[in-house]
Amino acid sequence: MRELKNSTVEELTDLIRIFLSGKDRSVALANKIEALLIQEFSDAEFYDDLILSLSLYRPGGGDSLDDEGRLSQELRFVFDQLQHFKQ
Repeated sequence: MRELKNSTVEELTDLIRIFLSGKDRSVALANKIEALLIQEFSDAEFYDDLILSLSLYRPGGGDSLDDEGRLSQELRFVFDQLQHFKQ
């Protein structure tokens, strides 16, 4: 993965932390996470699976959609991965 700024990793970590805490589980927050991933993390190992979950996310889920529980699982994994990038 290319060199990432600590501030970029921190920003993504903060957005994920907000989602996981339950403070904000909106589609708008998921869209912010998705935009940052596309811009800065497209070559990360976790990119493809997380982008798919984010694109299928709707609070409450539904037919062929990911709910809060499914997206939280993906985000927890990524959150743990991001801890390795912090310096």
